[in-house]
Parts: sequence; C-alpha cells; structure tokens
Amino acid sequence: MINIKAWVGVDPGATGAMVLLDDFGHPVYLDWVDEILMYKMLLFYQDCYDIKMVVLEKLWARKGNASKSSTTFQQHVGALRAVIKLTGLPLIEATPQQWMHRRVVAKKNRADKPSVPYVEARYPGFNVRGPKGGAKDGRADALCMAEYAREQFQKGALDGRGVQ
Repeated sequence: MINIKAWVGVDPGATGAMVLLDDFGHPVYLDWVDEILMYKMLLFYQDCYDIKMVVLEKLWARKGNASKSSTTFQQHVGALRAVIKLTGLPLIEATPQQWMHRRVVAKKNRADKPSVPYVEARYPGFNVRGPKGGAKDGRADALCMAEYAREQFQKGALDGRGVQ
C-alpha cells in the first residue's frame, strides 16, 4: 500500500458516482455500474491509497415518491452500505445539508445543482459535464462528500470506529 491518504464520497442516486480524493487534491471518479464493480474498485483503491474514511449520502424517501421506487432505492443504499462495510473502511453517512455546507457558489445555469459550479470553480480539470454539456451532478456531489470526509477525518470524527 502506498502511503497517500485518501477519502471517498459516494452519491447513491440513479446518476450517482463514487469519487476518491487524495491528499494532494486529485479526484478520481467512477460513475455507477453496479455494487460489485464498486466493491472491486474500493479494494483496488485500498491497495493504492490509505483510505481514511468513506462518506455515503444519507437520503430518505420524499413525500410523493412511489413506495416501490423508494423501497428499491433503499435496497440499493443498503447494498452500498454493505459493500463499504465489507471493505473494512470507516463509514459515515451524511445528509446533503451536512456535506453541502460551505460548498455553494453562484449558479451559472439554473438547471445545475449547487455542487456543480462549486466543483467547476475549485477543480477546473475535473469532468462534471457529459459529452453534450449536461451536468453530471452525481460526480460533483460525490467529490463534495469526499471533501467532507477529509474535513471530518481531520476533526477526529469516528476515531477509527465504524459507522457513525
């Protein structure tokens, strides 16, 4: 294992992503394929980095969502949580209000989520746009969560314990 510290953010949404942020501020993303690929990538990352913490976005069913889609989504989140636990990595779950705090800049495009212009300003080389120019907000959100993981680690969150 290389001794480069890293933190991981996971956006569990349908257009979500996983982003690893290393100690030098270099982000690496993985758009969703499935939980098995995520597990393999986390194991690979563990061989390359000293991963200190993973943040998984904590979401709940919204009023008006169909119960079947909410149930399916919660099963997906449960599978992601299990994958992270199987790697033995420290995990915290954070609401959007927690990880998005202090990460908002003026939006240029009304359709963009607040994380997109923040990431474009802070990480100019990071790809948050698809081939047609549309925002890949899952990548931006996951990168913000990786930053949040680094902050929480530096504050001493978890103290090396499991899920918070």
